[in-house]
Amino acid sequence: MGLVLSTCTKLTDIYLRQKVMNEEEIVDVAPAISRLLSYHPHIVKIGLKGFQLAGTFASSPLPPVKNLRLRRCTFADEDWNIMANRSDLSFTTLGVSSYFEDIHFPSLCSFLVNQAPTLEMLGLEFPTLTVEEICKILRIMAKFNKLRTLELACTEETDFANIEKIIIDMMSINSSRMLRVEIQSDADASDIIQVLNRVREVISKSCNVNRRPPIGVLICYD
Repeated sequence: MGLVLSTCTKLTDIYLRQKVMNEEEIVDVAPAISRLLSYHPHIVKIGLKGFQLAGTFASSPLPPVKNLRLRRCTFADEDWNIMANRSDLSFTTLGVSSYFEDIHFPSLCSFLVNQAPTLEMLGLEFPTLTVEEICKILRIMAKFNKLRTLELACTEETDFANIEKIIIDMMSINSSRMLRVEIQSDADASDIIQVLNRVREVISKSCNVNRRPPIGVLICYD
């Protein structure tokens, strides 16, 4: 792979996916990825899926790109502390999902607060951050009016009260246009219709309070 990429002198986008391996086969490839990406100064978009990145952000830093998506990777809370202390990062698009579904990263909240002035698209999953932390970030983002799209994937069942909180804070951001929420639930058709009706009510009230047009809200039930 390194030989192939070495011939690409103007590479701007890259997506790498780690194949699924047994635990004894897992190899620490973070140093190789960091070294590889450092050879391409024109890169603005990086996508990584399935990589073991926990504890590597200090020794193997990712380059300062505008668009970063880390899907189903492993992290440590210390990694996001390191990212929060970097002054060279200003993302416009960021997506983060953890390999472990029940892991919470408090320091990720601090990192996202620092990125609030520039973020236009943010993708997260529960419980990587709590609802309270997500709402805190949205309220800070309202000061900058950059965020347009928020995508949330709930790896555990959530109730409408949490969704309502997020909608209200999302609509306080004048630049916001779309909220997409994936929910794992066994709700039947009547329950879903009830939720959608309540979503319309919340959007309507928020439009009046914030004196703004409605946003698109897409709720996907799995």
